[in-house]
Amino acid sequence: MDKRLIFKVLMLLVSFGVVIFGIKTLKSPEFTRNSQNPDSAMSLLLGSDVRPLNWCPEKTLRLELLDNNGQIQRTVESSQEISSLCETMIGGVNQDQLVKAVFHDRIVSSNSDKVRKILEQSEDGSLFRVQGMPFSSPMLQKAVERSSHAGSH
Repeated sequence: MDKRLIFKVLMLLVSFGVVIFGIKTLKSPEFTRNSQNPDSAMSLLLGSDVRPLNWCPEKTLRLELLDNNGQIQRTVESSQEISSLCETMIGGVNQDQLVKAVFHDRIVSSNSDKVRKILEQSEDGSLFRVQGMPFSSPMLQKAVERSSHAGSH
């Protein structure tokens, strides 16, 4: 037999094996979980319903982090920390989550023009709401927890 023919047949078999492996991987439960995870780069590549949001007013100068009673827990004026709390990736919320959610004011943002926006967070911490628009954001949830704990030390 011709060496070229043998090489071509081997390449076809290897390619077929890669296709079979790819199909099994795409159908696996782990891949499905990762593709739905908003923190995963795979979900961004696959076009999940995760999108960017900056919920603060333009040129925000100050954030006030509130506790569950509405008392100021900490004030943030660092542009880096303001950015980490204002700019986030958000995902959708289903109706069942909204029905059960009880929201509390969590962060008040303000700029030099005295424009204020209030970010509300659900009691379990998984949902947020700004100007009546609910959303989920594990990224923002982690940033709020970090900032809240930073102020308590």
